[in-house]
This record gives sequence, C-alpha cells and structure tokens, in this order.
Amino acid sequence: MANPDESTQMTEDKEEYPCLEVLAGPIPGGRLSLRKGKNLIGRLSENDIVLDDSSISRRHALIEVGEGGATIADQGSRNGTKIQGQRLEPDQPYPLTHNTRLQLGAFQLRYLTQAAPPATAEPVREPEPAQPELSQEPPLETNATGEEPPSEEMPEAPRVGRRWGRLLLFGLMAVLLVAAVYEVFQFMKPGKKTEKARTIEEEETEGEEGEAISGGDERQLVPSSSFRQVILDFTSEPIPAAVFFGKEEIGQTDFRVSSPMEDGKLYEARAIYKLEEIGETLEEIVTFAPTAGVEVLPVRFRAKVGLFKILSLPAGVDVYLEGSFDSDPTRTKPIKFGEITFGKPIYIPYGQYSVELRRSRPLEGAQDFIPQVVYRRKFEIKEGGGEYALNLKEADLSLFPLQIASIPSGAKVLVDGQELGTTPYEGQAATGEHILVLRREGFFDYSQPIRMDLNAPFVSEIPLKTSLAGEIINKATTMISEKRHGEALPLLVEGLSRDPTPRETAEISYLIGICYLWQRSFQEADGYFRKTMEHQDLRLHGRLGLAHIAFHQGDPVKSLQLLIEILVSSQDLKLRNDAGILFQQISPLKSVIYVNSSPAGAIVFVNSEQVSQMTPLILRDLGVGTYRIEIKKVGFVPQEIKLNLGVAEFRPVVVTLQPVGET
Repeated sequence: MANPDESTQMTEDKEEYPCLEVLAGPIPGGRLSLRKGKNLIGRLSENDIVLDDSSISRRHALIEVGEGGATIADQGSRNGTKIQGQRLEPDQPYPLTHNTRLQLGAFQLRYLTQAAPPATAEPVREPEPAQPELSQEPPLETNATGEEPPSEEMPEAPRVGRRWGRLLLFGLMAVLLVAAVYEVFQFMKPGKKTEKARTIEEEETEGEEGEAISGGDERQLVPSSSFRQVILDFTSEPIPAAVFFGKEEIGQTDFRVSSPMEDGKLYEARAIYKLEEIGETLEEIVTFAPTAGVEVLPVRFRAKVGLFKILSLPAGVDVYLEGSFDSDPTRTKPIKFGEITFGKPIYIPYGQYSVELRRSRPLEGAQDFIPQVVYRRKFEIKEGGGEYALNLKEADLSLFPLQIASIPSGAKVLVDGQELGTTPYEGQAATGEHILVLRREGFFDYSQPIRMDLNAPFVSEIPLKTSLAGEIINKATTMISEKRHGEALPLLVEGLSRDPTPRETAEISYLIGICYLWQRSFQEADGYFRKTMEHQDLRLHGRLGLAHIAFHQGDPVKSLQLLIEILVSSQDLKLRNDAGILFQQISPLKSVIYVNSSPAGAIVFVNSEQVSQMTPLILRDLGVGTYRIEIKKVGFVPQEIKLNLGVAEFRPVVVTLQPVGET
C-alpha cells in the first residue's frame, strides 16, 4: 500500500491523466488522479483513493494502470462496482477505456486518459444511439465575417446538398423543441402529481455496520425550480418492505433514492410487508418533510409484528394458530403450519392468538381417525411483549396448569386430598379427573370435581361461604375499620354463642379486646387479649394488644418488651406494620437495638462500654450515629457488629455464638 502522502488526491487546478472524474456523488465535482501501478479505492484512509462515504466499502475496488491500458476489479464490496450499468464479478479485472462510466456506491465516475479536445474541435460525448447522417461532406469553412469564402473549385450541386442538410437539421431541432415545450406544459398543469418531477437514481449503499441497502433504476424528469435534490434513506424493521409513493413502488428496503423535493412540504410513503409464512400483508404509512440543509433524510418504518417460534414439539402433532389482528379485530385468521423448522422466527401481526396442538386418534368402533386437541394456550402479541415460543415435550402433554384464587385468600388448596398450597395458588396437575377442595377456618369447605383431558389452563376464582361465627367476624371487622367499635362489640359477644371454632373464638376475643381498648377499658381488654394468646395462630396478635395496654398505661419499657418478638419473628406483614406504628409512638425520635444470643447470658459492649444487663436485652433511647456492638461469653468466640442508626429505628441483633475451638 502506498504512503498516504503519495495517495491519489482530488485535483481541479492541474490535469493529470489517467484520472477519474466525479460526475455525481457525496463529493461533488473534481478529478481523482491515478498513478501507474495499483490504485486501491475504498473508505479507509490507507487506500490510494479515499471515498469517505457509507456507500463505499473499506476496500471497494482496484484500478491497475499499465503500459497497455488500465483495468478495474471489484474487491468483494457489499454494494458492488458497475461499468456502464453492468455489475462486475468480484476479483475479475475489466478493461477501462477513455470515457468509461463507473459507479461505486453512491459515486458516478468517468475514466479519462486524455484532456478534452480544443474548443474548436467537436466535444467528446457519451456513446449515443446511431442517428441518420444528414451529410457525409466536411463542414463548411467560414471567413472572418462568418461568410463562406468564394471558391470557384466547389461545384454548385454539393452546395445545394449542404443547404438541404441544414434545412433538415433545423427541422429536426424544431420538432424536438416543440416536444420539450409540450412536456413542460404537462408538468406545470394544476393537480399534476409531484411524482412526475421525481428523480430516482440507482444507488447501492453500505451502512456503517456493513449492512447493504439498494435502490431502483435511474430515471429523471425535469423538476420545478422550487425543488432541490434530497436523498431519502428508507429502512424498515424488523423485516424488509416494499415502499410506495402513491401507486408506484420505488424499491425494497433498505435502500436510498434521490428525489427533487420542496423544503417544508409534507410527503407520504407506504410500506407493504409480506408475511409469507401466514399468507398476510401489512401496510404502514409514514409522513415526512424535508428541511433546509438536510441532504439525507431518514424515513423509518417499523412493522407492528412479533415473533412466533416453535422450538420443540412432541411427535405426531399438528400445530394450528388462530389470530385476531389489532389492525382488523373483527376478522380471525386460521393458520395451519405444514413444514416446521424448529427455531425459525415466524412474524405475526399484533393481536390476540390461540395455539393448539392436535393429534389424530382412532374413532371408537371404526377405522377412521379424528383430530383431538391435546394442548391449548392463548397469548397476546403486542409492543414490548412481541414473542411467543412453543417448547414442549411428550411429558408436558400429561400435565395442565392450575390457577386457583379464593375470596378471601389464604385458603388451603387440596387436590385428591393432597395439600398443594394456599390461595392464590399456581401449579400443575396431571390430566384426568380430580376433586378440588378449598379449606379455610371460619368458612365452609368448597369442593369441585375437575376433568381435564388436555394441557390447557384451569383458572378459577372461588368465593368462600362462611360459618355463622365467621360471618359475624367479617361484619365486625368492617365496623372496626370504620371506627364503629360501639356497634361491633355486642355483635362480637353474640358471635361467641354461635358455636365458633377454636380459631374463631380467638379471633372474636381479639376483636372484643380492640373494642374495649378503644373505650379505654384496659382491664377488660387485657383479659380478652390473654384469651386470644391461647391459640397459637393468634398468639402474637394478643401480645400486640397487651403492648397497646402497657403504652396507654404509661409503661413504654414493658410495651417495647412485648413488641420485640413481633418485630423480630412475625411473618404477618399487617401485624408487623401495626407493631411498627406502636413502636413509633413509644420512641418517636430515638432508636432501639434488641440484642440476643444463643446461648443467652452473654456480656454486651456498646462502643467499648459494658452494658450491665446480659443478653437478651434492649438498648433504647439511642441517637443517630454508628454503634459497635461486641458480644462475649466465656468459652465462645466473641462477635462484633457495626450498625448505622437513623431516627426512630428498630434494629435486632441476634447471633449464634460458636464454642472456642469449634470449626
């Protein structure tokens, strides 16, 4: 490769031959001088001739100049090299002659081997179709006044022939002039579509990431003086599209086209997408307006499609898809897939879909076969969620999804007597016949038979019916939330006489305690809260009630001690939230650290100062700052923890001490 300083450069002041003349392209005008030997053309700076445009490949073409002439060879460029409109095969040299036209990407060039003839000579022109010769005689010579010099040697007959030739030439020119005036008149007629004034040039460009884009054939009509040439860069995602201006197709994306346009005027283009796998077409319309100074105007299309993939299937099944497209929701499209290529993306429009797998089975008592649905799912393709994949094995067909919700939630889910979880529940069950049971204290058991012969979701929301005591609990809970404690209290007392279950008895006791606490009848509330603690499920609820009583009676330390277990170990989010609210009332500005160890009885140091009480203990009235907690016990490895406290925080420190020497 030549030194960059020796590379062929653009020149206009001096004429060096051979050279390439730039006829059209992103770098207008000028000539590119060629040197003897190899001249590599491309986008990179180390090339001999640098054409810095995205339509040019890094190493695009090679021109080799020798004693016997020159040749050009394409270097495997993405957009190719053309001579006189014909694309060259990569790495195949093609001879160059004077005036040969070349196209490299968006550049139109002409190869020159000599200067243009003097002004008095006939100008060098591109090869044109042969015209009838008007005269085979040499041109007339003229004198200084512009008249023909007299010649006695020239016969009269040839002179007459020359005059007839001139007359024929003038006549032909007149006919061409009339035709040109007629075309201009047609162009200027009101209502004439601007497509008549468009110029569509053949271009092939390469994107910055190496993606090839191509355009149509070169055509040109004379535009109005208010138009200027704009390059429209058409792209589409995620699939190619045919682009139309009006009824005329101008190319397949991605491509560029040069067209005369008016700044500020609104134009419209249509993209037609062919979804061949499902036999559908989609249309998208984009409007755009050129602005002054913009030479390349991007026009972007985005198809409203998503992906449907088949990754794996059980043997012997057929795939059926039925869609209701967002573009036409009143119409449904049935699709049966014949040949299936696993993993191949199939583009489908935005919409609602149902997919089925069917397998033939013999008709009982006959030799015929009928299709049986063995799998069914519904899904949606939309923006932001535009992909659905089938990935199934034979074993998947023997299961079905189970989605159970209850009102209220928290009911146990039992299938054929086996407990699977609590509502809301999502899981799987084997196809066949089952008995579904929902069970929750305070409500009657719900039972339902289920028969599922295919893999399709079973979705159900079940309102539970309550017992008489449970109904009273629900009504009283609503009244208390509305601060109608006086009305709720006699109703709850009545509920104790409605044969409640042990858990219902604990629930009623807790609610009665809340009503007495609201009335500041602390002694009565204390008794009902302690009765609540007799049931293990509601023990912490009763403890929270006692903490409220201690706080209202002016004993924040006792109240805090009762809250510790709730704040540390409760899994009930509502209960922990209620305990946190009471903690904020007990210690609105100061923080609390609860320290415990296993085994208990360890010595505690806070910022190197020993605390008199051993674990478990509560450190209260702590301000904002950093605290170093050391926990030591004879025969055990000491532990140290650092805490950063804010305002009114509760921080538990619970550690398990390791005996000395134990790994």
